[in-house]
Amino acid sequence: TPGETTEIILGGDIDLTGSLVFGDNSGSPAPTRAGAVKSFVLNLNGKTITTTWENEQDGRHHYAILNNANLVLEGKGAIEARGIKNFGEMTVNGNVTIKNIDSNGGAAIWNEGKVTINNGTFISSENAGNGSYGAALNTRSGGEAVVNSGTFKAYSQLTYAIVNEGKTTI
Repeated sequence: TPGETTEIILGGDIDLTGSLVFGDNSGSPAPTRAGAVKSFVLNLNGKTITTTWENEQDGRHHYAILNNANLVLEGKGAIEARGIKNFGEMTVNGNVTIKNIDSNGGAAIWNEGKVTINNGTFISSENAGNGSYGAALNTRSGGEAVVNSGTFKAYSQLTYAIVNEGKTTI
């Protein structure tokens, strides 16, 4: 329900065969749907989310999270997947490690909405650019990122720490 916040605390590690979807998955950025946006807090609670299953059609891992809402990611923990695809508004507060492991591009955070990063480690692994370029943070046209603190790592010629086609403030 808009105006209410749903809190999720992970009780164990999870291996996804698809993406966790927060909010309306209509494809348009959440900020354009004022009044219909839901709020969530995801506390990793020291746990790890992975996506080891690859899409049979294009050989890519799933994004662990598709965010179309207001999402706060907190708590110590890790996400090892194609990363998080953000169309909404997202805040990263915790001692989180997000590692893009996909060998066909992607990003630890693929941002087409607004993201505020207050802490964490964001990695585009050595495998993340073998088929296409990968990034730790990729802010697309129309997206906005504010980085207050964090560590951004890239490991090969085809991976980048930060890609910006929108507005990124560090």
